Amino acid sequence: MPPAQLFKEISENFPPTDDSSAIRVLVEAGPSLLQSLIDQGLIDHLHLTTNLVKEGENRISVEKLTSGFELISQEIIEEAKFERYKKI
Repeated sequence: MPPAQLFKEISENFPPTDDSSAIRVLVEAGPSLLQSLIDQGLIDHLHLTTNLVKEGENRISVEKLTSGFELISQEIIEEAKFERYKKI
């Protein structure tokens, strides 16, 4: 099922609990799925955690990933950087 259709089904079966018409869904995803959701306009807020010590195997471009977002906050704790972004 495509992500947009999945989100539509979720919103129909689990309506918002407040006056907002938006649904809130936490998505934990790898870089490919996350970029796909961003490209489809399905992500409004992004919480990005970066390990500052290990580079990992699947390097991504954080600049590309966050190009349509505004940095709201950033915190570094030991070996990790935590960033919050909001869709522009």
